[in-house]
Amino acid sequence: MSGWIKLNRSIQSHWIYNERRKFSKLEAWIDIIMQANFADNKTIIKGKIYEVKRGQSINSMETWSNRWGWDKSAVRRFIDLLQKDKMIDVKSDNITTHLTICNYETYQGERNADETQMKRKRNADEFQTTPIEEGKEGEERKNKQKFDFKSALISYGFIPELVNDWLVVRKNKDASNTKTALENFISQVEKSGVDKNEILKICISRDWKGFNTDWIKDMDIPKEKKPFVSNNPYFALCDSQPKLSDRLNQQQYEF
Repeated sequence: MSGWIKLNRSIQSHWIYNERRKFSKLEAWIDIIMQANFADNKTIIKGKIYEVKRGQSINSMETWSNRWGWDKSAVRRFIDLLQKDKMIDVKSDNITTHLTICNYETYQGERNADETQMKRKRNADEFQTTPIEEGKEGEERKNKQKFDFKSALISYGFIPELVNDWLVVRKNKDASNTKTALENFISQVEKSGVDKNEILKICISRDWKGFNTDWIKDMDIPKEKKPFVSNNPYFALCDSQPKLSDRLNQQQYEF
């Protein structure tokens, strides 16, 4: 049997995938592929900026251990095995593990070509329609295109891999990634007092396109010991700064 199938990352939020179990080697390998970045990105971990390119992931050994239900020594042996078979390349430091999937295009190349073609068609359609838009309507559309829902979430401090998975859930539920939707979501996250990435994990596992703090009031989830204060001026939460809706409108932070 030859050929391959497309496996959407949204399967990670399905109840079948979330069954508590110890992963097999095959499941662990598939998990590595699904955790790899589809596009180049940057993330910050413990004050250090990492550039994570397409086909790479930056999970620590502890993260893989928790995901697969393995002890860390078993994770290291499996990573070493994949590296010896030239399936991955690994660079580690004292913070995390930078993992690169060899021949990543073998797994995602055709899908990338399809998405690139769709993107080109969409850009062509926008190029044809934009010149005829004038006045207030055209200006409103241009302003809307500047806002990047995904980048805003990552800037706020959400883990890029979790953001990617949640955006799949929102897409499947036809949720609009608007500035207002982001405001409402972050407002509820702040109100809950729970770690923001824990909230995002819950949204993914329960297939939620949004979040309300009342939905988790009966769950045994530890609160954050300290309120989160961001050094990013876009989403800083200090009382002395403008409220979130005003900051989103500031021109210097437009996407």
